[in-house]
Amino acid sequence: MKGEMQHRVVVYNMDKESKIRKKNDNDLCFQKQEDVLIILFEGNRLLTLNATSQFLYENCDRKSVGDVAMELYITCKDYTDISFEQVLNDSIAAFEEMENNGLISVE
Repeated sequence: MKGEMQHRVVVYNMDKESKIRKKNDNDLCFQKQEDVLIILFEGNRLLTLNATSQFLYENCDRKSVGDVAMELYITCKDYTDISFEQVLNDSIAAFEEMENNGLISVE
């Protein structure tokens, strides 16, 4: 209906216990520009990570989603009024995007 706000339900395939593994990044090219990390994949496909996603990617290998989210929460809790649940939900969304782009795998 016109004027009504539509809500999108997002279902994630991972939870805070899911283990993250970085894919072999020997075939990737990394370029840092200001607070953005640009990743060039084979076939000239690009992915950009903001500072938060960079933190998650750099600290995720062989850890659970919840553990990495807690590290991020501890890092940023003094600078922002954010709950751990929000950090966890945002981390899951970022990891889903990384997984969909082939940057990580989830066990």
